[in-house]
Amino acid sequence: MKVFNISLHRTGTQSFINYCKSNGLSTQHWPGKAFDKACSPALEGLNYDFVYKLYRSWLEGSECFADLPIPIIYEQLINDYQDAYFVVIYRDPTSWLKSARNHVNKRECDNLELLQYSLLTGDIRADISDYTDDEMINSYMLFHTKLINMLNEKNRKFLFLDLNDPLLNIKLNSFLNFSNDFHFNNVDITK
Repeated sequence: MKVFNISLHRTGTQSFINYCKSNGLSTQHWPGKAFDKACSPALEGLNYDFVYKLYRSWLEGSECFADLPIPIIYEQLINDYQDAYFVVIYRDPTSWLKSARNHVNKRECDNLELLQYSLLTGDIRADISDYTDDEMINSYMLFHTKLINMLNEKNRKFLFLDLNDPLLNIKLNSFLNFSNDFHFNNVDITK
């Protein structure tokens, strides 16, 4: 079983990983600084295929994936993993943007973060603070529309959830056929 949470960072990706681990799946969250550094050539020309090729070996080692680089390579994953389960967790756009800015504004953006924001907005900038709130929120909404459209067009198994849905745990259990009652507990490492 392959499960991809193709949601953007700051949308419950750590909570999702913890939930899947609790249900017995091997998991992969953000792959770390060394992988991020290896992705720096992808910034030239916004080469998301480069990131996908680098990440392919990671894909063989686990069953469940969330956080960067997953939302950057969602098109490749949807095309290549026809039998996978895809999860999209939506967070209120204003809340998501506040969380993303709080998470990143204290430091330089990682390469994968820069690639994610460029995927959203269509251009690369030096930092998240270089994007206006309207640009980011509109891009966030458009990203979800594109995801859902592609998942529907490719006829993939997917579940669209709201992070604040009180039935999120029940819906995930049903979608992933989990019989255990491990809960999706929101872990907010930096708000």
